[in-house]
Amino acid sequence: MRRWTSNLPGAAVLWPHITPPRNAHNFWMRVITQLHARGWINDQELFAAIERAGAPDANIRDITGEVLGLVSEAPVLVIDDLHGVLDDGIYLEILGDLAAFLHGNERMRAIIVETTPSDLESIDLPKHIVVDESYLPPVAFLGEVADNRIRYRSPAPGLRTLVQDPARLRDACVAAIPHEIDAETASLLTGRDGSALLETFARWGLGSVQTAGCATRFVFRTEVRAEAIAELRSSWPDALKVAAQQLAALAASHEHWELAFEYALLSDDAALITRVGLRVRPFPIELTPDVLEAVAAIPLAQVRANPLLSLLAAASADYLPRPDQSAIELYRHTADAAHNVRRGSSATERLVMLGIESFALRRAGNMTAAVSTAQAFGERAQSMAAEHAVDPDLAHIFANFAYQAAVTLVMGDEFAGALLLLRALEHYALANGLDASRQFALAALGFLEALSGAIPSAKALARALDAPPAPVVDRSRSYHAFVDAAAVIRAGMVGDFSALQRAVATFRARPHEMLWDILLFGEVLLDIAGGNAGAARVRFDEAVGANLGPSTSRTTTRRASYIRAVLVLLGENPRLLSNTGSRMKDDPASLAFSAGRDIDQGDIEAASAKLSKAAAGARTPLQEHVVFTMLARLGIAENDADSTRDSASHLLVLARTHKLRIAFALLSDDERIRILESLGSPAELRAAFAVTHPLSNESVASNATILTARQLIVIRALAETGSRQEVARRLFLSPGTVKAHLRAIYKKLDAHNEAEALYRAAALGLLQKD
Repeated sequence: MRRWTSNLPGAAVLWPHITPPRNAHNFWMRVITQLHARGWINDQELFAAIERAGAPDANIRDITGEVLGLVSEAPVLVIDDLHGVLDDGIYLEILGDLAAFLHGNERMRAIIVETTPSDLESIDLPKHIVVDESYLPPVAFLGEVADNRIRYRSPAPGLRTLVQDPARLRDACVAAIPHEIDAETASLLTGRDGSALLETFARWGLGSVQTAGCATRFVFRTEVRAEAIAELRSSWPDALKVAAQQLAALAASHEHWELAFEYALLSDDAALITRVGLRVRPFPIELTPDVLEAVAAIPLAQVRANPLLSLLAAASADYLPRPDQSAIELYRHTADAAHNVRRGSSATERLVMLGIESFALRRAGNMTAAVSTAQAFGERAQSMAAEHAVDPDLAHIFANFAYQAAVTLVMGDEFAGALLLLRALEHYALANGLDASRQFALAALGFLEALSGAIPSAKALARALDAPPAPVVDRSRSYHAFVDAAAVIRAGMVGDFSALQRAVATFRARPHEMLWDILLFGEVLLDIAGGNAGAARVRFDEAVGANLGPSTSRTTTRRASYIRAVLVLLGENPRLLSNTGSRMKDDPASLAFSAGRDIDQGDIEAASAKLSKAAAGARTPLQEHVVFTMLARLGIAENDADSTRDSASHLLVLARTHKLRIAFALLSDDERIRILESLGSPAELRAAFAVTHPLSNESVASNATILTARQLIVIRALAETGSRQEVARRLFLSPGTVKAHLRAIYKKLDAHNEAEALYRAAALGLLQKD
C-alpha cells in the first residue's frame, strides 16, 4: 500500500501512524506536523496551528480542517490499522473528524485499513467502498490455506508467532530492514539462497511478492518490518549494524543517497552517518517520519557527538523534541561536534563542517562566533570554488552552507563578505547545475543590491527569479523573506507607492523575524505618504517594542534608526533605540539624517561637519543619494549656488543610473525649485521630483467627536506613557475605570488591542492636542 500511495499523482499522502496516539487531538496534531515535515505547509502555518491548538478551548477538528485546506495537492490520509491499537471511543472520534473533513474538502481522500472489526458503519462517511477480503492479498487474513499459502483473518499473527526458529527469525529480521527486497540483496544480507528465502517469507505470510516488468521484489507487511527492526535492536544489534552498513553501501553505490542515509542511521555508525549524510542531495535532508523515528531511536550521547545527527535533532525539535535537550542545546552540540570532526577529514568535508558550525552557532544565539566562523568559511569557499577544488559528491551540502554562511554575514552586518560569497555561490551553482542553490543566491543578492540602492541590478535579479522556485526553495522562509523584502525596498526607493502597497501586502502575509524592519519601513512609508506621520510613529514604537532587543543584529538596529530619523525630521518623537552599536556614529546615512535635523534647527556648522564626514564615508548608491540630498539642502541653507549645483548634479546621476528618488521626499517645494534652477531644470530630475511628493506631518483631518473628551484624555495619556497603570496613576483613576474607557475606545475605533487603538487614533489625528 505504501508503494501504491507513493505513486499517486498530485497527492499529499499522509501516514501518521508511527506510535499509537493518546487521543484524537494528539492524532490530528501528528497529521499537521507531518504536513509540515513533507513541505505541504510552511513554518508560519505550522506555528499558527500549534498556537491555536494550545488554547484551552481549541477545536482540533476545525484547526486541522483549515490546515488541510491550505494544501495545494489532494490530501490522502492513510489510517493504517489504527483500530487495532486504540479503544473504540478514540478510534470512532478520529473517524468522525475524518468524515467531517471528507464532507468539507472535495479533494481529500482517505484509506482506512482494519484488521479487527469496528463499528465503521456508524460513521457518516461520504461515498466509500468497502473492499471484501476476497480482493485482498492472500497474506492478509488468518483462517485457511489456499495454494500452499496461509490466509489470515484478523488479527494477523506477529513475526515471532510466524517464525519459531531463531536462525530463520534472524534472517527474516535482517531481510526486513529494506522497505522492499530482491533475491540478490537477500542473499547479500543473509548468506542464503535469496530466491528460496523470499518464497519462504511469502508462504509464512510475512508480506507479498510483487513483480514489475522483469524485476521481482518482496514487500514485508508494515507491522512485520517494524517488529523485525525492533527485534534486531534488542536481540541482534550487531547483525542490524552490519546489515545496515551493507545496505547503505549498496544504496550509495547507486547514488540513492536519501535511502543510504536512512540505512546509515540504523547502523549507529557515526563515520558512515557523516559520510553518507554529507552526500544527500538535495540538502537539507527531508525530515520524513522514517528519518525522525530513526534519529529519535539513537542514544543522546551518540547524537551529541555527531554534527549531522545533532543538526537533524535540533531542526526537528519543534515536532519531535527530546525530553532532556532543547533545540538551542542541540545546536550548541552541533557546533562543538562540527568543530571537533574537522580534523582528519578531506578539504571539502572540513569546509562543510565549518559551515555547519557557523550555522549552528547562529541558531544557538552566538552571533559573534557565528559571523567570525562564516567569514572564515566564505574566504575558503571562494578560493576552493575558484580553483574547482570542491568535491563534486559534496556539491549540494557545500552550496547549502555557503548560502547559510551568507545569511549569517547579512545578519552580522558584513555585507561586503556576504556579497562576495553569494556571487561565488551563484557562479558555482550555475556551473554545476545546482538550480535550487542558484535561486537561493539570487534572492539574497537581490536583497543586498536593493538595500544598497542598486535598483536596476536588483530588478534584474528579481526577473531572474520569475520561474517557480524548486520545492526545497519554496519551503524556505529565508528565500521568500529576501524576495519579499527586496520588492518592498525597490518600490520604496523609487517612490512607487502602488507597487509598495502590493509588496507590503505580500510581505505582511508571510513575515520573517529576520527582516521585520523592512516590513516596518514599507508600512511607515505608506503611512507618511498618506499624511499620517503620527500613525507611522505609533506603528514604529509598537514594532520596535515588540522586536528590538539585546540580541537584535546591528544591521537591523541601524535600519530601524533610519526610519526613526525620518520620523524625527517630520517632527515626531519616536522611542529611542538601544544597542545601536559603534558603527552608527560613522554611518553615512545616519550622519546625513542627523545633519538634516541640524539644518531644520539652523545649526549649519554642525550640519556641515556631519555631511563632510558622511560624504567621505558614503560607499553605496543609497548612502550617496541620502548624503547628497542633505548636501543640496545645506547648499540652499547657506545660499551657496556652487555647492547646491554640485550636489544636484550627483543626485541627477544617481536618479538616472539607479532610479533613486526616496530622499527627494524630504525636500520642501522651495528646495526642489532651487535645486532644479541650479541645473537649468533638467527633465529627468523634474520628473523624479514629481513622482516623489514631499513628506509631511499633516495628518488627516481630526474628528475629535468620535471619542468623548474623557476618552480622548485616556488615549492620549496611553500614547504618552505606554502603560495602563501609568494612565491610572496620572489621571487619578482606578485600573478598572481605565480598562472600561479603553474597551469603549476599542469599539469606537474598531480596534482589538492597545497597539491597534493607538494606531487608528493617530491616523485619525486624535492624538494631536488642541
